[in-house]
Parts: sequence; C-alpha cells; structure tokens
Amino acid sequence: MNIFFAISLVFFLFCSNGCEKSEELISPYHYSILPKPSGFKIIKADTTTTGKWRVTMSWTISDTSNLKHFEVFRSIKYSDIFKIIQSNYTSYTFIDSSLPSFTDSVKLFYKVFPIGQKTDIRTGAKVTFTGPEADIDSITIKKPK
Repeated sequence: MNIFFAISLVFFLFCSNGCEKSEELISPYHYSILPKPSGFKIIKADTTTTGKWRVTMSWTISDTSNLKHFEVFRSIKYSDIFKIIQSNYTSYTFIDSSLPSFTDSVKLFYKVFPIGQKTDIRTGAKVTFTGPEADIDSITIKKPK
C-alpha cells in the first residue's frame, strides 16, 4: 500500500509541477519586416479566345519597402500539396493559363508568398527571405455540358 501511495504522490507532483502552460512560438523576425499579403482572392475563371481555361487572382500588400517579388503556388484537388507555378512575379494580379486538362471538373487551390530582400547591417550582403503566406483560396472549374 505504501508503494502505491508513493507512486501516486510522485505522479501527482510530476503532473502538477511538470506540465506547465504552453508558450506561444515566437514569430520569425522577417515576418515583422515583410507583411502578409491581404485580400488574396480568385477573381474569375474563364476561357481565352482559343478555348483555354484561365484563372485570375489578385492581392495587396501594405508595405513594399522590403519586397523583392512574389511566388505563386497551385494545388490540384488537395489544399496541402502545392507546386510553384510562378516566381519572380512583381505584379498584384496573376493569370494562371497553364491549367491541367480535366474531364468534367477540377478543384484548384492557390496561395502567394512575398519574397523580401534586405541588406544585412553587419556584412552589407543582401539577404533574401520568405514572408508570411497569403490565405489560401480555391475554385472549382466545371466544363459546360
């Protein structure tokens, strides 16, 4: 009985003192010098004069002082497996006209990352970094029947 009591006491003391409230992670420094793109949205999906599908999207960014360019990513069917479709992009509206072929419909997810550049004050070297990503937006394109 004493062993059971001793084990229970040790377990109680460990859980009451050892399980502290979790602390929030510190945001990376470069997130504070390059803001998250806002207003990211898909404006429309339509076809070109040749019948090729395209998706138009846009976004804004509040401070461009450390902005170098954007990278645009697309995912097909799933919102967690993205591939880069455009790098070194400097505008705030993008038209994706390299859509995959599909039979009836396809669901596409998009996100955009700002890429920043700042001069390191210690070395004088230009440092490139990725800022916080925009919220993901999606669209389902259906072929007319």
